[in-house]
Amino acid sequence: SNRPRSHVDTYDPSIARAVADAITKVEPDVVVASTLGIVEYLPQRLSCATVLEEHNCEYAVLKRTADRATGCVESMRRGLGWRKFARWEAAICRRYDVVVMVSEQDRQLILARAPDLRDVRVVPNGVDTDYYSPNERAPEPDTLLYNGALTFGANLDAVRYYTSEIYPLLRRLRPNATLRVTGRTAGVNLAGIEDCEGVRLLGYVDDMRDVLRTSAVCVVPLREGGGSRLKILEAMAAGLPVVATSMGAEGTDAIDGQHLLLADTANQFAEMVDRLLKDPALASSLSAAARRLVEEHYSWRAIGGDFRELVEETLQNRSRAGVRPSR
Repeated sequence: SNRPRSHVDTYDPSIARAVADAITKVEPDVVVASTLGIVEYLPQRLSCATVLEEHNCEYAVLKRTADRATGCVESMRRGLGWRKFARWEAAICRRYDVVVMVSEQDRQLILARAPDLRDVRVVPNGVDTDYYSPNERAPEPDTLLYNGALTFGANLDAVRYYTSEIYPLLRRLRPNATLRVTGRTAGVNLAGIEDCEGVRLLGYVDDMRDVLRTSAVCVVPLREGGGSRLKILEAMAAGLPVVATSMGAEGTDAIDGQHLLLADTANQFAEMVDRLLKDPALASSLSAAARRLVEEHYSWRAIGGDFRELVEETLQNRSRAGVRPSR
């Protein structure tokens, strides 16, 4: 198939029929398709204005995984896989009046595969700054947090990297350092993680605010993935200082040394975590600047307004081109 295996395996024609019936009944002025997971359930030709909202440039995520593959067969398989996905993703994007990405980097990546796209915009990910508050923090000593479910491959790789390479170095500096990992782990191979003495798997958490409030540092040692990291925005909104890899901090305007600390080797990462744990003034300074950053650029209130304006503009442009609203 010229479609990605993930979509071939999961496609359900009854959902496509239900979506088509709903469009016929509602007669929308604009259809917003949220993520590539839904696009195959929409008719390929729609008379109304259309917006595709992507959470990542998906082919780029697969390419990063392929670039780290070992062995000829695995490298070839993953290499063919991301190229196939890139062709499919580009073809899908061409169907829409506007494609929305969450970062300028992702915008450039999709344009590299489909330079003929009509309109590609950036509307960043965000966080509820009213829900998360930096007040009343009570961090427990030497307590780190990774707020991401290990059922997602990039998160699993990040925690494996921490346990195998970062933690042995950090333990020499902070013998009592403990990493708390939130999120589901059902069906995940946890070898090397659940038996690490410096890791606690909390599982699914109903309310992240208590965990954020009692953690001292958020660590984001990501080596895979794309888009932008909600886990970083969530931590910043809650007043939690962050240490991340450069890849982990992608998709945000956070500046190293001003809003967070960046570290791209295991040794640097352990040193930066230790530095924050023993320097409360630095941790406080980074947290305050990061909270201002999310309030100004990543609050849902501001982002929601920007996205609404984009949708309205898309409808107006479609109308000016001679395609009138259905109502």
